[in-house]
Parts: sequence; C-alpha cells; structure tokens
Amino acid sequence: MSNSDMNRFIIAKVSFVLVLMLAEAGQAVDARSDPTAGNKADASIAAQVKEFYRGYINQCNAGKSADDFLKARRSFLTPALLDAVRKNEKICASNPNEIAEGCWDYDPFLCAQDCPETSTTTVTASAKGVKAAAQVLMTYSEPKAIKVQLLYSNKGWRIDDVRCPEGQSIKENAK
Repeated sequence: MSNSDMNRFIIAKVSFVLVLMLAEAGQAVDARSDPTAGNKADASIAAQVKEFYRGYINQCNAGKSADDFLKARRSFLTPALLDAVRKNEKICASNPNEIAEGCWDYDPFLCAQDCPETSTTTVTASAKGVKAAAQVLMTYSEPKAIKVQLLYSNKGWRIDDVRCPEGQSIKENAK
C-alpha cells in the first residue's frame, strides 16, 4: 500500500470515528433537552413547581402582593396564563368597593382566600410530550391538592393553568 493510499485509509477511518462520536453527542444532547425524558424531566418539573409555590406562599405569608411575585417570576408562567390573571385583575379593579362580577374572590394559585400554614409543599409531576401535569399538596387545616398543568417550549417548562380541587381553572374562569 502506497503512502497516499495509507493516508486516505487513515483519514477515512478517523472520519468514520468522528461521525460516530458526533452522532452519539447529538443523541446525548437530544436526550437532555427532550421534555419527555422520563424520570429526570418529572423530577425537574416537580422541582420547578415546588420552587414557584415556595416563593409564592412565602410572599403570601409575608403579607406582600402576589402581583409583585408574579412580575418577578413571570418566566414560570405561559403568556396565556399571565393574560388570564391580568384579565381578572382588570375586572376586579373596575369596581374596587365590591367584588365585581367575574372577579375571583380567592387566590387562584392557592385555591383559597388565605395563605397555607406553611410553605412546605409536596409536588409530584409527570411529563408526556410537551405537556406535563403536577400535583401540589399544601397544608391548610386539611391537605389540599391542586393540579398544575405545564407546557414545554423553547424557554423550558412553564405553568399553563392551575385547577383547584373544586374544579375551577384560572384560564377557564378568565373567559
């Protein structure tokens, strides 16, 4: 085998190995960014929802406005959910002396008028495709389970709706 043949052979082998390595690296990147990546995605979603609720409840227990928290943490929420919350705020502001028709008389993220006794929450989650569901268990006089729906986008997982145990949903109630 001549030197030029040997060089072509080595280049072909190295190229083949590089292609295999790049393909494996691409698969690894895809698995990490895949919102359906199983238990890791579920744990990540649960941690994100827990972080949101921990901050939200701490803000509530400190007597601070939920609006300030939502403005600072809007990256946790989808634009559609933020729009639903803002729509309700406008309805409520239209008649500040009494509860206007369509104005929620409860906190839609806590599904209650009062803050929970503690910011300790238990969150479980599961993802399927670009949708996920989480359950938030909070402590009041009795445990309360709230269902949180999330959507995955190029910005990651975001809360898309909250459904209270009684059935009301933020987005449905804003219609």
